[in-house]
Amino acid sequence: MPKVSWDQAKAASERLLQAAEPFSESVFSRFGRSPGVYVFVYSGSQLGGSLWGEPKPAIVYLGHNGEDSRRHWLDDTGVSTVRRSLAALLAGDLPLTAVPNEEAQGEDRFLNYALDEESESRLTAWMKENLRLAFLDTEAEAVEDWYRALLEYNTPLLVLRNNPMNSAGPQIKLYRSRLAEQAAGRSAE
Repeated sequence: MPKVSWDQAKAASERLLQAAEPFSESVFSRFGRSPGVYVFVYSGSQLGGSLWGEPKPAIVYLGHNGEDSRRHWLDDTGVSTVRRSLAALLAGDLPLTAVPNEEAQGEDRFLNYALDEESESRLTAWMKENLRLAFLDTEAEAVEDWYRALLEYNTPLLVLRNNPMNSAGPQIKLYRSRLAEQAAGRSAE
């Protein structure tokens, strides 16, 4: 199977931006329904000022569509890297409180921090108000090619792994480390 070209990734990205919908139960039900890639689209300016440039719709996160993709919307920051990044960026504005992740072991309890119950609810509400979702259905054997092509074309700022052109990645990691420290401090209480 041929790889996805830059032009194909550009065209698919434009379609995804146009098709992106606010969170709803019908959109939520698409997670895990068919192979492909999903994206989170953001068009605001609250997420970090100059990190985000002009507030125009942008794909800020993408993932492989599967049943576990639902985790981002279930008030459990401890199991979602995108929630941890959003929490780190929004901690002062919402405000959010990091706590140790009771499902993890050792240092991961803090690195994969959770939020207290009220903070989890505030973050989910913010996500539902500010992020839109879109899906690109593909053949199962083409998912990884599409994922890599869309990652390279869009450089989504909330994807921290295997995204070397993500200029915001180091800053987001710094903010996440601050919440990890907060969670570690709360375990000492």
